[in-house]
Amino acid sequence: MAHSATSATQHSYLDVFGDRLPSRFPVPEEAAESSRPKPAAKCFIEPSPSNPIRVPLRKKVKCFFTDVWNTRISMKLFGSRKELEMEEERLQNIEYLVIHPCSKFRILWDIVMLLILSINTVLLPVAVSFFRELINPGWLSFTCFSDMLFIIDIVLNFWTGVITDENIVILDLRMIRRIYVKRWLLFDILSVFPFDYMAIIIIEANSLSAAYLQATTALRLLRLLKLLSLLRLFRVVKLMHYLAKWEELFNANSPIARISNFILGVLLLAHWNGCIQFLVPFMEGFPPDSWVSINHLQYSWAVFKAISHMLCIGFGRFPPQNITEVWVTIISMLIGASLYAMFIGHISTLIHSADSSSRKYKEKKWYITDLNANLRYTAQLEQVEEYARYRKLPLAMKQKVYEYYYQRYHGHMFNEQDILNELSHPLMVEILNYTCQELIRVVPFFASASEAFITSIITRVSFDVFLPGDYVTQYGTIGTKMYFIQHGVLDV
Repeated sequence: MAHSATSATQHSYLDVFGDRLPSRFPVPEEAAESSRPKPAAKCFIEPSPSNPIRVPLRKKVKCFFTDVWNTRISMKLFGSRKELEMEEERLQNIEYLVIHPCSKFRILWDIVMLLILSINTVLLPVAVSFFRELINPGWLSFTCFSDMLFIIDIVLNFWTGVITDENIVILDLRMIRRIYVKRWLLFDILSVFPFDYMAIIIIEANSLSAAYLQATTALRLLRLLKLLSLLRLFRVVKLMHYLAKWEELFNANSPIARISNFILGVLLLAHWNGCIQFLVPFMEGFPPDSWVSINHLQYSWAVFKAISHMLCIGFGRFPPQNITEVWVTIISMLIGASLYAMFIGHISTLIHSADSSSRKYKEKKWYITDLNANLRYTAQLEQVEEYARYRKLPLAMKQKVYEYYYQRYHGHMFNEQDILNELSHPLMVEILNYTCQELIRVVPFFASASEAFITSIITRVSFDVFLPGDYVTQYGTIGTKMYFIQHGVLDV
């Protein structure tokens, strides 16, 4: 980021994201070569016939866990290859073992955990509701495998760096563990604690016979075990965290993506609801008047019954037969009515934003004042998408526009100048001193300046962002601004 000053009326606050921003100032080759920063130390050196270097296996393993993987994810986080190289150099100076959140191992591990979480979210309610055996070999093998992966994931989280909301990577182990214990440890322990396995061990230890398992007490125990297995659904919290993380990285905020996510969420809830429709009669021992006993039906009709409730179009093939089924139906219909209202709201929002260009022509300002910053950011991206389609912009240019909006607003759009203008002058100065404290610290020019001078400067600076390949200024032009670089590197 850079800051500069020229005239008393116009200043610019520059945030540079990119490898190096080219300029057209003629600079001697020797000076350019000496000023060019040296690349960070690499873990791997390309072997050649003249340089037959063998990297020790231990170092290869360490690099697999710690080295930042040069992918779209890491580039989106750090903004430029130079920042990425600085992060690699920072990792080289760390003596203890820590897993970087953008390392090849962690990204591949997150993909595996995302798949396992998705499978658990779908199969776990089916197993709890429809599997009659206390110990199903196939399901037991899968749960043991997934539980083992979740236990490993808990251990790895104590050594994995944390990305903050400000896109700062925390690699201090003490702070990493404090954040993990505070945010995720409880959910992870509840989702992996083997309540059902412990009960199975107790049953086996008491040598309960197959005949005894048919007794009333044993059947109640079986039903309790099934309910305890539902605690694994706490993994949905982690699944939502992973999905939100990947959606942000890949800009999955288009109307089609949001509607697809909503439909998938409704289908998942319908799947869970259908399993509950069957689980409730099972927990009661299938009373003679239950819909399952009457029709000898299972999953297909259970899901049909659940969707009928959720869409408020009926009770399914048969109405509830007893008081328990009545209450399950009431809860199901309330959830369905809420989802139906949310769906109508999503469709209304899409229709409202479909012709955003004509609405902007009619409005003095494009945003609605009661929307929050996140909604304004999403609405602006929808306008950008419509504009790109209208102008038939190439894909690379559209992606560059999206990258600019992300680097500038980070998902939250607001008019900072309007907000500051509404504040009292002392409060505005206090906020600007806080937001510009990094600038004041890194610029030597401000080290010996008076407080009044610094205040007069920071109240006149403005924020700007440049992408790789942009020209900040060119040789032969008249300079009207002074730039203070806060993040990034410029090429001269």
